[in-house]
Amino acid sequence: MGEDDAVFFGRAVGCQIRVGHVPYDERIPTVWGKLSWGGRLRVENLAERVAKWSFTLAPTFSPEVAPEESPCTVSPGMESSLASPQFEIRARAPGGLGIGYSIRVNAFPRPKPLVVEGESPSVIEIALSPAERMIGRALIKPLEEGSPVPATYEKVAVESNYSREGVRDAIGRIDAKLAGANMYPSMGAGTTPERVARILIEQRSLIV
Repeated sequence: MGEDDAVFFGRAVGCQIRVGHVPYDERIPTVWGKLSWGGRLRVENLAERVAKWSFTLAPTFSPEVAPEESPCTVSPGMESSLASPQFEIRARAPGGLGIGYSIRVNAFPRPKPLVVEGESPSVIEIALSPAERMIGRALIKPLEEGSPVPATYEKVAVESNYSREGVRDAIGRIDAKLAGANMYPSMGAGTTPERVARILIEQRSLIV
């Protein structure tokens, strides 16, 4: 997948990955989720905002991944990703046929460029835009005030005067930059804002 690519799964004919059409299960959302790439594979739940339409990202533990990573639940309207390059999306529609659906994902990163012998490897710098730095500061503000969790997209939007979608896109770009700089070598599952906030609270110089 490229930066601008997306793969959708659900019951609709237009979904690249179709579930719930054979046998037909009307309780499967027409478009249940979206997979997109931003330094790592992100999975978004596009179903109605009802918790029972959640699905789970379950790592399949390839040899390169620490075995302590736990499954992650993705509720409607939320997105998440795993440190593991291999995982399954596991879903079951409430009130439907009772069939469990599993989508196996292999999301190995692109090979890193080879360093020519005798040359120094390039240093990856993380450069955040002024808007990304402002949104990053708003994201970690509750953590600095003693809260155990970062700000929600909605709270960041109010704090930064950006739209919710603009905030989500900006945090996604920050996440991609951190992943591209290898800032997540051993971090486990979590939502994108939680993962980004863990790095920014430790690396405040990125958002000054």
